[in-house]
Amino acid sequence: MANFTPDEDYFTLLGMALDQAQRVEFALYGLASHLGHTENAKKDKRFVNLTAKDFLSADPAKRALRKATLGQLCRLFGDDLLLSGEVLDSFVEKRNIIVHEFFREACTPKGCYNINNPKQYLLDFIKNVRFLEKAISGLLSLAIEAAAKKEGRTDELIFTQRDEENRKTYELLVLINKFKNYSEKIDV
Repeated sequence: MANFTPDEDYFTLLGMALDQAQRVEFALYGLASHLGHTENAKKDKRFVNLTAKDFLSADPAKRALRKATLGQLCRLFGDDLLLSGEVLDSFVEKRNIIVHEFFREACTPKGCYNINNPKQYLLDFIKNVRFLEKAISGLLSLAIEAAAKKEGRTDELIFTQRDEENRKTYELLVLINKFKNYSEKIDV
């Protein structure tokens, strides 16, 4: 058990980690809300004909949609979200540790049991989630462009430097996943 005393920096990092996790979680729910028409959505009645408006609604009748866990959502729509299942699984696992177990199991007031360096764990999580958030933004930018091309409206598009950077981040994530899949096939 590592000796650890929480300080102001630690709580700042924990808050940043929670903020980043929620930003990506909302982005994933937003993406999934557009997939209510897919075959995967039909596997779970909560997601059939799901719309972004319904999912984000404050209406108590729509509350069941918000009860779906992030893990359930990622398992159901992983491939449809155009993000690696491995990336999503890692995000969900680490997010769940931070959100649900950090003080109870991983890092209690008596000491840290499962995390050698809690501050570094949080810093690494924040860095990885920021990368994932940029990749999701890049995916959305590419989807907007594809929709505009389909409708013959590309002349209305304006992409910023940040959009271009986010697209490159998404493309990098896709390349990393292709390399991992290729490496597993040839047993590197």
